[in-house]
Amino acid sequence: MSLATQKGARASGRRAGPAWYANPGRLGLLALLVSAALGFLLPLYVMGLTSLKSMEEIRQGALLSLPAQPSLAAWRAAWSSACTGVACEGVSAGFWNSVLIVVRAR
Repeated sequence: MSLATQKGARASGRRAGPAWYANPGRLGLLALLVSAALGFLLPLYVMGLTSLKSMEEIRQGALLSLPAQPSLAAWRAAWSSACTGVACEGVSAGFWNSVLIVVRAR
């Protein structure tokens, strides 16, 4: 940046340099936003990992560990035979109902 540009920036009250600069307020806000994002994403991560584990692995209690042998058996059971309300038809009927509602809404 030339000397004339720096003087012009100082005269207008703007700082010379990058538009984003680190100060305690911005760093505090960034830390708050990152911790909030982790607070929302960690349960989703645990839920996803747990759905890929066997019951024996879940009972061991290591929530954040990766599954030893990932399996989609729980997903298949939920899709076809999980009990939702009175019927044990799985979540497939509700999923397709939601798809029809979205498609018809357009």
